[in-house]
Amino acid sequence: MSVVSAAMTNGHGTPGGAGMLSPMEMGAAGRPRSYTAGSLAGDHTLQGGAAARTPTIMPGQAGRGVPIPARPQPMPAASPHTQRASSFDGTSSISESAASNTLKSSVGPDFGSTFRHSMASGGFGTMSSTPPTTFSKGDGRMSPFPSNVGLSRPATVASTAPGSGSSSAAKDSYLEEIDPVLKRPLPPNVTPINYVKMTRPVFKYGGHISHPETDNWSRVDRQMTMLKAVSVKLTIETLATMHVGRPFGKPIERVRAAFIWIASNIQYDMSVAESNDEFEKNETPAAVLQRRRSRGPGFAYLFDAMMGALAIESHTVRGYLRQPLDNCQGAVLPAANHVWNAVCLDGEFRLLDTASAARSHPLNAESTTDTWFFLASPKEMIYTHFPLTPADQFVDPVVPLPVFWMLPYVRPNYFSSKVKLLNLPLVPRIELKDDAVIPLVLCVRDQTLSVFAEIELHDPNGSGRIVARQPLLAQCMDYKGKRMVKILVGVRGGDVHGLVKVYCGTRLPLQPKRDGDGAAGGPPSAAQKVLGFLHSKDRRPSTHDYSRIKDVDEEGAIRTVATSRTFPLACILPVRHRGRSNAPAFVQPNAALPSEFYIKEPTDAQLHLGESIAFHLLPVGAERLFHMQLRSPSGQQHKFVYQPSDQGYILRHTVKERGAWIIIFHSDSEGWLPIASYTCI
Repeated sequence: MSVVSAAMTNGHGTPGGAGMLSPMEMGAAGRPRSYTAGSLAGDHTLQGGAAARTPTIMPGQAGRGVPIPARPQPMPAASPHTQRASSFDGTSSISESAASNTLKSSVGPDFGSTFRHSMASGGFGTMSSTPPTTFSKGDGRMSPFPSNVGLSRPATVASTAPGSGSSSAAKDSYLEEIDPVLKRPLPPNVTPINYVKMTRPVFKYGGHISHPETDNWSRVDRQMTMLKAVSVKLTIETLATMHVGRPFGKPIERVRAAFIWIASNIQYDMSVAESNDEFEKNETPAAVLQRRRSRGPGFAYLFDAMMGALAIESHTVRGYLRQPLDNCQGAVLPAANHVWNAVCLDGEFRLLDTASAARSHPLNAESTTDTWFFLASPKEMIYTHFPLTPADQFVDPVVPLPVFWMLPYVRPNYFSSKVKLLNLPLVPRIELKDDAVIPLVLCVRDQTLSVFAEIELHDPNGSGRIVARQPLLAQCMDYKGKRMVKILVGVRGGDVHGLVKVYCGTRLPLQPKRDGDGAAGGPPSAAQKVLGFLHSKDRRPSTHDYSRIKDVDEEGAIRTVATSRTFPLACILPVRHRGRSNAPAFVQPNAALPSEFYIKEPTDAQLHLGESIAFHLLPVGAERLFHMQLRSPSGQQHKFVYQPSDQGYILRHTVKERGAWIIIFHSDSEGWLPIASYTCI
């Protein structure tokens, strides 16, 4: 049951009583009955004529299981027991000036009426555990692409012009009504990320912020992993009470158990879209449990039904799941394409997305359950999950659509690595012209992390087809105890658009090693397998021998440079380039070095014959003294000079040979190792 009341239409369109049905009480049509609010006359009867829910008593539970309490009565959002975060004084506001950095609360006496669901009571994602009849008929049609993959449905905006009428809106099957609070523009001098940071969570009275990500869930996860052989003939209530919830006494443990079981045992269905009737039939909780498959919304419906059986307050949230190729701006709300869940534990609202966390989800490359989507913070979930009902954001003030579209597209790794974009422009995309190169500065969690970035260029016709991938230069530097990252962004192409993808993960030398790593002349090492390096076949053949330098191939290219498979994806930023296409390729440093170096210059991977080049590198870390050389294609070595002013190493040399020029340094344990490789053609 929703802990934030939606406007349920019962002939009057206002919230009613607090009755509730068991999720598995069957209606006349043989389908699970939806949770709905009571009548407006003040009685506590239930729509459908069913009696109030009684405590669930499991057979033989004495001394063997944990009793499941009766499902608590929901507390509507308009109740005086709903409160703001403790830091609110009720008078703050997001000022027109960024200097004030204050907030205006959008939670007031008319909280329930202000945040009223704009859709009819039959739309999926209200307080229902089953998909409605309108689900696959335009009102909330799902995207044919998997979550976060591919193009989305065309975006539409609700017409507010006088005389537009409802007939024109009815013609557009993808039209979504937009609450006026969602149309507010971004205040001047406030970045979209800072806007979200300044919001505060909304609690029930007495609620407080918890930190479930710090708890040890190994016991719960281990027991749910052993439940794979549960019969498909079980009912949802039997599965929830007798198998999932019975071993655990705390509500949060039962929520975790249901989350892990669904994400591990329900397959994300990637098959061809079915007809309307088949789709609706196959997304009911009972059908999803029996088939063990769902195209998306069935995950949320099944989870909500299990929470009902376990007497835990929850409801499904209908909204839009942002996708990497979205290019919407302003007060634009595409049709709903996703359903997720909200639960209330100890007065705190948390969000779950079992579909995105599923092992079979296309973005889970390691085929493991993505536990970030378990009890996610509303302030983090709003980056990608935008509910149609403002109250389902569970933040105050709510994030409007113009701010939502200006936020970067992020993955869970963005939050686990604590990535902070420090100089993100106040525009929806990065704009580049001719051969311009701009720096993108960010900060990550600690010194154990490293970053890789690339530009993914797409077909200008709008098909979304990838036409090129260009690696960028991403380098880390430790500055005053912080792990800073600088990414040089440049595009080699004409009038093109694409995405800047930022990957972040544990530095390769700090990852566990296998026996036989680094065997000279042997098969690829574990480091090279993790990097997923690809041998470049478009380089000019070289007659020089580079075999004496570790991790360098016969053409002088470094094997252990980072790629998109080295680290998990953290965030995506759109980019557009106009003008000439003569921007140079960036040099790629060795990602497997035990010591790090920051390349100040040259940053271009290509050198020109006869050109005098000034090389300048800075060591990263506590160690500052190194033996560093520049190796020419013929094998000549030119020593770098230590520069005390910035504790760096410099060398000026005129390029007189064609081939690979490699900067190397000496390691006491591994000998000469390559830092970066340049090419002169």
